[in-house]
Amino acid sequence: IALSYSHLANIYKAIGQMPEAIAVQQKTITIMKQVAKPDYHSIAISYSNLATIYKTTGQLHEAIAAQQKAIAIMEQAAKPDPHSIALSYSNLATIYKAIGQTDKLIVAQQKAIAILEQALGNNHHDLIAPYNKLSNYYKELGQLTQALRCRQKSIVIQEQTLGKNHPNIALSYANMANIYQDMGQNNKALSVQQKAIDMQEQATAPDHQSIAISYSNLANIYKATGQLHEALSVQQKAIDIQEQATASDHQSIAISYSNLANIYKAIGQADKAIAAQQKAIAIMEQAAKPDYHNIALSYSHLANIYKAIGQMPEAIAVQQKTITIMKQVAKPDYHSIAISYSNLSTIYKATGQMPEAIAAQQKAIAMQENATAPDPQSIALSYSHLANIYKAIGQMPEAIAVQQKTITIMKQVAKPDYHSIAISYSNLSTIYKATGQMPEAIAAQQK
Repeated sequence: IALSYSHLANIYKAIGQMPEAIAVQQKTITIMKQVAKPDYHSIAISYSNLATIYKTTGQLHEAIAAQQKAIAIMEQAAKPDPHSIALSYSNLATIYKAIGQTDKLIVAQQKAIAILEQALGNNHHDLIAPYNKLSNYYKELGQLTQALRCRQKSIVIQEQTLGKNHPNIALSYANMANIYQDMGQNNKALSVQQKAIDMQEQATAPDHQSIAISYSNLANIYKATGQLHEALSVQQKAIDIQEQATASDHQSIAISYSNLANIYKAIGQADKAIAAQQKAIAIMEQAAKPDYHNIALSYSHLANIYKAIGQMPEAIAVQQKTITIMKQVAKPDYHSIAISYSNLSTIYKATGQMPEAIAAQQKAIAMQENATAPDPQSIALSYSHLANIYKAIGQMPEAIAVQQKTITIMKQVAKPDYHSIAISYSNLSTIYKATGQMPEAIAAQQK
């Protein structure tokens, strides 16, 4: 009966009826505990399933409690299963990540690795994925030295268990190159990325799609170092490979053309940048299942190119098209729409169309404030942009009021960015000075 309830919970979860899924999964656990000889392994799995449902619904504290309960039961078993316990700690880490508890996230993932190392030794194949996961966590947190160390450990294990020329190792080298790039060590990044490509090309059955992505990554590194002609050549090679592949991923080809547009833009070849970005958009729009969110982002990139070369009417038209597409998707991303309105406001301001700039920026703020999970930092930044527009057209009382609102919002966030608050006070001081309110200007600058 408990197993049947568990299947029912999975069905409810699959169709998105989460309250029913939670209630049925809890009933599953209750029944399992009431039998003469409880199967604690199955109870632990049920708690883990319950944690997953809670996480899906955003009830993260309940998810943590359920996952910890699963771990406690597994650890107290007569014959603990290290793989299951390690997986549970890894799942717990993902919940801590979702809730923003980064210290606990790292500890949980390290615990998962320690359990597997104790049970299997330090160089077992099953440690590859956990080390890669820990490396990704460290990278996201900006702890790049630790991220690099974990990625290197993963490669050592892969070389010992899979052989030095396994295609998976090439992917790990590509990830290592990304870490070196984030560290600013671009020469090492270039060397490691090239090593990844060499391994991929020498494979018995080369995966041309992966090779193209690696060339695209190499182009990005060249671009970051200012070697734009090398970047251009390598990005074009990536596109050639993608277009010649039998089963081309149209989305990847579009991304490559968009990357090519960015390189042309950096070189100053605006016409070619526009043509490449338009090609990216055309490929996306012709796909069997168009991804309208990415299409909108591509239009936004095109608008930025037009803006950069001073073709403002085109920039405005394309940015407006971006917003129209974003609003038409099944689940609109209001944060991205707000950013697009803010970008539109910037273009209007650059053309001197100040009423339109104000209206677009106010629209951005309204969308940000009405979001399900408002981001105070982004809202404050939008108010600051609005204050700058008011200042530019000489509406100083409005500029002062909006800049003060910016500061108020910045101070109320959980972890205030004091550097940004200081800049906002300095901006406020400038506005006061422009209006001749010198005591207020001095006070704001001193603040």
